[in-house]
Amino acid sequence: MSSYVIDKVSLKDPIVKVEISDDKAITIFNVLALDYFSLNLKEGQEINREQYETLKELHSYCFAYQKCLKKLGYKDLSEKEIDDLLNQQENLNSNQKDKIIETLKELGLINDEALVVNKIEIDQNKLIGKKKTKFELERRGLDKELVAQEIEKVSEADEIERCKRKANLLYKGIKQKSFREAIQGLRTKLSTNGFEGYVIDAALNELDFQMNQKEEKKNLEITIQKALKHYEKSLEGYKLKNKVYNYALAKGFNKDDITAILNELEVDNNED
Repeated sequence: MSSYVIDKVSLKDPIVKVEISDDKAITIFNVLALDYFSLNLKEGQEINREQYETLKELHSYCFAYQKCLKKLGYKDLSEKEIDDLLNQQENLNSNQKDKIIETLKELGLINDEALVVNKIEIDQNKLIGKKKTKFELERRGLDKELVAQEIEKVSEADEIERCKRKANLLYKGIKQKSFREAIQGLRTKLSTNGFEGYVIDAALNELDFQMNQKEEKKNLEITIQKALKHYEKSLEGYKLKNKVYNYALAKGFNKDDITAILNELEVDNNED
């Protein structure tokens, strides 16, 4: 039967470093201080195989526990996310996993309900819609009933108000588009940010965006110039004008405005 000797013990709270030698090698285990001292072991003591295996298990436990603490130091994690993290750790049995999770919960480091409430509040401040928040929380393994319960506390009026604020911010960044295309793009962006269709409709109806004629004409001119530059390499005459006309029309500009600007630019109407 193999025998082992504890050559050296050093404490760096909350971890005890234990150096153990046998007739072949030296092994180093890092064990949580409370676990180590509960074993009543000391430097210079000879231990048997069973005690050696106990220290080995405690080493795996300590490593996994410290890894969880490190991750939680960066961001809040759900119980499911911690469980997934522990499942990636080698030499960790189910009892050890359960003990780590329960310890972290007792310390208040895992609290799914608080995580849900905080996430909703953070997303509201970022002007993110409830749909996206709900999806993200459920993706992270939070209980669907808990998520739905907390999400429902956000009133429809507040959601519409946040959608209006987000719409105003996004609309300012929409450049060189027709009014119709700008509104379509705005709807897409608001949906991507997690707002429901009916919320977007209500928000846009209340805001009643307008684009003045001067701005619309400027955007149309830019669109036509870009289209001309692109298509004149392969088309000319009537075919070029028709292609540019249809391109601008598809972008949502008024057909009479398109014709007027094409005439102003004296794009040739004749077939070659």
